[in-house]
Formats: sequence, C-alpha cells, structure tokens
Amino acid sequence: MQDDPTTQADLFDIAIDPTQFSNDSAKFLGIVVIDQTVPGGTMTNNDGSTRETGPQWQLGVRPVHFALSGETGAYSTWFSPSTKKNSKISAIIQSMAKLPTVFPKTAKVARSQLLGITCWWVRRDIEWGNQISRNVLIPIAEATPDEIEEAQESVRGLGAVPTQVSAFSDDEKATLIAALSGKTMEDAQLAAAKSRNLPQNLKAAILSGDAITSLMASGDIEMAVDGTIAGTAGHDEASDAA
Repeated sequence: MQDDPTTQADLFDIAIDPTQFSNDSAKFLGIVVIDQTVPGGTMTNNDGSTRETGPQWQLGVRPVHFALSGETGAYSTWFSPSTKKNSKISAIIQSMAKLPTVFPKTAKVARSQLLGITCWWVRRDIEWGNQISRNVLIPIAEATPDEIEEAQESVRGLGAVPTQVSAFSDDEKATLIAALSGKTMEDAQLAAAKSRNLPQNLKAAILSGDAITSLMASGDIEMAVDGTIAGTAGHDEASDAA
C-alpha cells in the first residue's frame, strides 16, 4: 500500500532558481565552548589520510537548539595562524569584525577570551584557488538577550562543561581561581610556567588552557573585555581565601 502523498512533506518544493543554493549550512544559534591553542602534531583528514601541522587555534561552538554527539557537543574548526587575506582565519576574523557588539575589537583568539559568546553561525565551505576548506565556522548575526540567556542555560543544563571540571576538587578550583584572578590568559600561563609551588596537574591545566575553559564553563570565573580573569560571585571568596 502506497502512502498518501498529501500526508507527506514536499521535500522537493524547489523552484528552478539557482540563487537558493549557497556554500553555507542552515544557520544555527551557538555558544562558544572552546577557544584555545592546540599544539602541532599529526592531523587526520576527512579521507582518513594524515598530515603534520603546526600550532592551531581550535574554535568550538555548541548548538543551542539541537545536540551533537561527542564529548564537547560542539562543532569545531581548526585555524592555522596566517596574515594572508586569502586564508581560513582571515574569513572568520572579517566576519567577526562585522559584529563588533559581539566580538570586541580588543579581543584575541585562541586565549579563551571568546568563551560564552553567543550568536548565529553557519558552517561554510570556503574555496581557496584549487583547494576548499569545508564546514568552517562563521558568525553571521547577533543573538537577542533572550537567545543569549537560553544559550547559557543550555550549557549548564546539557553538560557542556568539559570533563576536566569534575577532575578538579574544591581546593584545586580555589587554587586555580587564585592563580588566574586579575591576570590575562597569557599572564596566567607565564606565572604558572615560572611557579615552583603550583601542583603539576594544575600548572598543566593552566598552560593548556583547560583550566580557564573549564572554570568559565562551570561559572567559577569570568573574563572582562580587556582579557583579565576574575572569580564570579560566590567563587571569588574562595579565591581570596586561597
């Protein structure tokens, strides 16, 4: 028995109009949950082949209205540092610059300063001559205050906090907040590298960026526009005590 076609969605309600196609995915509301530098190493391509890379900026954006599988629940794009206009990192920086109320001009990438930023995104295929970079995260529009609040709730409610959070005891969190407070990420990493008293696991967490990523996602710290870190209400007392 055939289904009644009148009860099915018309999947091919597509006019003969080429302007309806683009290199973008459907737009989605997303919150930044990963903004870090990852060291160089061996990367696996989509076809299973591998290549060697230098240090890269990893940007991870978690959709608000649907869930992804995986530990972070986020789409990620890796960007190599470049000053060329015809580059993947140039494409996203130019798009961010068009949203100055979302991405302050003073902000820098790969330093956890973008964590918690919420806006509308697409995943764009970008062509560079004979090459193509697929599914590059690109911001396209501001979010409303209600959408931002919804995004923050989704992070708390859907377990977007990285797994490293559970590895930190309350005492370790207090130590980390004390080590981070009043510093930029760079200053905190430099101080951690020089410290002889900081436990090795906490030093490694600061140097890798995991500590800032985790504590911001869990609401223990926040970052000002100038990049300085502070304990949030209810947590800064712990850092003072430490």
